[in-house]
Formats: sequence, C-alpha cells, structure tokens
Amino acid sequence: MLSDATMVVIIAVYLFVQSPTLAAITLTPVPLIVYLSRRFGARIYRVYHRIWRKASRMHATTRALLENELDQRYFIPLVITVNSFRLKLGVQSWEVVTDRGPRAFDVRERDDYRVLPTHRLLIRDVDGNRYEIPDYTALDPRTVDAIEQVL
Repeated sequence: MLSDATMVVIIAVYLFVQSPTLAAITLTPVPLIVYLSRRFGARIYRVYHRIWRKASRMHATTRALLENELDQRYFIPLVITVNSFRLKLGVQSWEVVTDRGPRAFDVRERDDYRVLPTHRLLIRDVDGNRYEIPDYTALDPRTVDAIEQVL
C-alpha cells in the first residue's frame, strides 16, 4: 500500500513538472476514487465475512452440493500427458490426457498461456476452457521445447 501511494506521489510530481494544468485535470478525481474505494471496500469486507460465516454454518449435505457445483463451474482438468502438440497457422492444437479423460483443444493467443511459479502452466483454449499442467518441465523433452517456443 505504501509503495502504491509513493508511486502516485512520484507520478503526480512528474506530471506537475511536465504540465501543471494537465496534471491538475488528471489528478482531480483521485480523492474521490480514494474515498469511494475505502467506503465500498469496507462494505465488501463486511459482506464477504457475512457470507463466509453463513458458509461455515452450512449443513454437510448442502456444503457438498455447493462444492460439487463450484467444481463443475471452475472445471480445470490437470494435464497428465501430451499426446500431440502442433502449431499450424498461428493456432496451437493440443491432444492431451487429463485427470478427467482425453481432451483436444486449440489455443490461438500467446496471452492464453500463464506460467506460474514452479513451472506450473495454465492454458485457456479458444472456447474459454482452462487446463493446468502442474510442472510442464516434467513432460517429455520434445513437448517442453514446443511449449517453451510458444511461451
């Protein structure tokens, strides 16, 4: 939080040095934004904790139904093996085996790949489905080279 405030101050000083009028116009809504963020942030905090308390008191059957629904909504299969990876006309075609069975999907954009710490890879296909590779460096060397070329 402190570094964010410091960054805003540095940017404000730079703006005033470059163009005081433009800086004044640009920075006019900042106090309103800070006020609204704090006001609604406190409200959201209270609502979140109210929901959390209600969820913790749920009956076991209801909780199981809710968890099942969330698992279906946030369906992210884990990729176990990559059977095929082809790059054709800017589209990467994957054929994989996941913890939920075999899948085939296409990826178009480089932004649809997200590398996380410990070489974890999240992939979003053209239909918006998501897949996870827990450690892409543990796959066969040919697949690792192909993935690293795309990344």
